[in-house]
Amino acid sequence: MSFPVVFMQNIVVYSVLSISKLAFISLKSILPDTNESMRQSTLFILSLAIIQLSYACYITNCPIGGKRSLFASSILHDHQCPRCGANGQCYGSSICCTSSGCRIGHRSDIRQCSIEDHSVIPCTIKSASCSVLPNGQCAANGVCCNTESCQMDETCSMSSNQNDDSLQEQSHVL
Repeated sequence: MSFPVVFMQNIVVYSVLSISKLAFISLKSILPDTNESMRQSTLFILSLAIIQLSYACYITNCPIGGKRSLFASSILHDHQCPRCGANGQCYGSSICCTSSGCRIGHRSDIRQCSIEDHSVIPCTIKSASCSVLPNGQCAANGVCCNTESCQMDETCSMSSNQNDDSLQEQSHVL
């Protein structure tokens, strides 16, 4: 683990402990007639709720299966990745692809596509997988993209995708 990650974890733990202490003091004033074990049980449940709610990924490039795969994703429905450009689809915070090609780093695309970075639940893109890039998806004719970059890939040609759509089309979480 790198220093910034450990530092952030320590800040989160310290924050949760501080909030728990304040909650315990508040519980004493709100529930003066209850016994100590009841207050401690309530405090424990509140602490668990705070930890679960703060379990979201605040780093824009969360790994698939990492913090973004919290239990709430099975409860809440998946949502489509943001749209961009002229009938385009966001593949990363600065990548917008249409059927004719992909743009990387365009100001208006960054504005629309970076919205997904703030979401706790990962979005889904329904397209064929490609192996040129890790977690790659066919984004345009002959182009494979993941959340970081795009690369040419002949397995993403429109003619081969149209023939294999029934076999290879799948939902992919980005």
